[in-house]
Amino acid sequence: MRRFIALLRKFHGVFKIMEEGTSSLRFRLTPKAEKLYLDELRVRNEMEGLLVVKLRKLLMMSMDKPILLENFAQLRTDLGLPLEFHDTICQRYLQYFRVVQTERDPTLELTH
Repeated sequence: MRRFIALLRKFHGVFKIMEEGTSSLRFRLTPKAEKLYLDELRVRNEMEGLLVVKLRKLLMMSMDKPILLENFAQLRTDLGLPLEFHDTICQRYLQYFRVVQTERDPTLELTH
């Protein structure tokens, strides 16, 4: 626990530590770090539509064969996809995407 607190104190520009009593601590993001976090969330939300279009185009190029989800892991940063995009974006846009379990591994297919 002491290492964790020392780590938080090391990044005083990101975390604010508040003492509550003699043996209790609370921490939170500094206002600047919180603004940065909220800005990142806003940009991700704004980019989601573009990501859906990119995924659909990629899947359209391989209409006759679904793409293994593991292949997206290699392209994830190039496409700007979140870590678990198949649990987030693909689930929010079921009208376009479907994850299918095959004998080999799960794949991503277009539904429309």
